Amino acid sequence: MKNDFSSKTTYDCEIITQKAINKLAFELKNKNFLVFDSVLDNWINICGISEGTQRLLIIEALINGEESESLIHEYFESNYEYYFADRVKFAKKRNYGYIYTRYWLRNCKHRFIKRN
Repeated sequence: MKNDFSSKTTYDCEIITQKAINKLAFELKNKNFLVFDSVLDNWINICGISEGTQRLLIIEALINGEESESLIHEYFESNYEYYFADRVKFAKKRNYGYIYTRYWLRNCKHRFIKRN
């Protein structure tokens, strides 16, 4: 969709986030780590850095055996832990907290799977 203020396309980041998470969960469940970079990069390029993307950058570094300390520092420096806590707290009000937490735990358990 185009906005009236510029010629740039306006994206619905909620939809893009949902599609990216679903794609990442599917591909990582099937141990297809090659898609991780492109999906995450595309998501960040369109919607920017968020609590979720920063967390996934940390997970990606751990999967690749790369340095993650600076990413973790950025996560806490940006106060993303509060965004996450608020989102889970809000979700609990509507009984989505359990679903949200289970979804992330179930789909992020790949972080300790070796690529071999």
